[in-house]
Amino acid sequence: MGKMEKVLRYFALVLALVFIIVFTSFQSRLIKKSGSYQLNILQSDVNVYFDNYGIPHIESQNAEDGYRVLGYIIASERLFQMDLLRRIVSGRLSEIFGDKTINADIMLRKLQLKQTAVDYFKESKNRLNPKILTQIRAFLEGVHYYIEHQSLPVEFDLLGYTPEKFDEADVLATTYYMAMTFAEGLIGDVVLSEAMERLPDDKMEILRAADKVDFDYFPGQKLVKANLLKNLNRALSEIEEYLPLFYGSNSWVLAPHRSQSGKALLANDPHIGVGNPHIFYEAHLKFPGLELYGHFLPTIPFAALGHTDQAAWAVTMSEIDDVTVYLEKFNPENPTQVMYKNEWVETQQKTEVIKVKGKKDIDVKVVKTPHGPLLDGTMFGVEGKSLSLHWSVYHPENDSLQTLYELPLARTVEQFKQAVSHAASPGLNISWVNAQGDIAWWVMGKYPKLPADK
Repeated sequence: MGKMEKVLRYFALVLALVFIIVFTSFQSRLIKKSGSYQLNILQSDVNVYFDNYGIPHIESQNAEDGYRVLGYIIASERLFQMDLLRRIVSGRLSEIFGDKTINADIMLRKLQLKQTAVDYFKESKNRLNPKILTQIRAFLEGVHYYIEHQSLPVEFDLLGYTPEKFDEADVLATTYYMAMTFAEGLIGDVVLSEAMERLPDDKMEILRAADKVDFDYFPGQKLVKANLLKNLNRALSEIEEYLPLFYGSNSWVLAPHRSQSGKALLANDPHIGVGNPHIFYEAHLKFPGLELYGHFLPTIPFAALGHTDQAAWAVTMSEIDDVTVYLEKFNPENPTQVMYKNEWVETQQKTEVIKVKGKKDIDVKVVKTPHGPLLDGTMFGVEGKSLSLHWSVYHPENDSLQTLYELPLARTVEQFKQAVSHAASPGLNISWVNAQGDIAWWVMGKYPKLPADK
């Protein structure tokens, strides 16, 4: 046997061993794909099977067990994606990715998405349906059971960390991430405010009237500072490297007299940003009182869109303007105060610490005015100005989880209308049909009533 042949055989043996190790490692991370689940956290056995498309079908004897198994299964396929969602809304990407995500973390800390969710659960205990918390906690029990009893996905091995337990605020804050990707007014308000300082009234009217304006229409006019648009375009694109944004989508419904079958029809195309894995997770749940085929965001146990045997609903972004950016005036004699309703009032200020992998921690000053969090020092900030964000996400009665919980239970138009009414954000169009042939469409969300233009 020649020397080269020995080298090749040795190389082939090494490759075979590597393949066996990798294959065995991945196999150890797989869960049972059909049969009865008898996890220690379950009150009774739960039957599960995965169809040819890899979609799990879960049948349980009670709702809580169904959600426990749903959490367990989603964690088995999407745990790293779930952790990324949690890190995005919390501004904690730099803990695992290093300094390349610092700007995104600073912006997300100042927007206070996670803190808003924490505050919501403290303040809404008497208003929130207790079944919602029970089912969220059951779902998270399943997620945590997977973390504690199964081999973690390979991403955690590569990055060298173990995911923490999730909490209710992580679940709710995911809806804020969806809202953030819809917040086109955040960019539009800042850009147009800069344009107002540089354009005469007649040209500003053209900007206000058009849905989309080509800024080249104004030759010779420096509409906005060059770095402003660059920063605004970069703000969400950094996050999109890790998870897709929710831009786009369309849907339609047909009344029974317009369809060949004589039944109401619904179609939905939620063509959001491309990602692998996809942001939605398909699953079929069946337990006493509900049978649902739905599309779930990985950290939320309630389907964003789907159908039951009685009704179906679909979502698209509504394009409502639920964002207002305010120019704040700080007290020159007391920098912790801003002018609000003709009086100097105190702002809320605190310092948060961003941990950066391989680097020193970064202190971030977070300031909240009566209008909302200050955008200074973020990619939405403007040099020489102090801008704050008033946003429907921060509405004290933004009961979006109540809406998601009630949508699959709605049987009539009035029940559907009631379900949609709870949420202030994200702004969504929700199309709906039922087995009786009713069709409906409703805009979900609250948006501010602003003074009329003079």
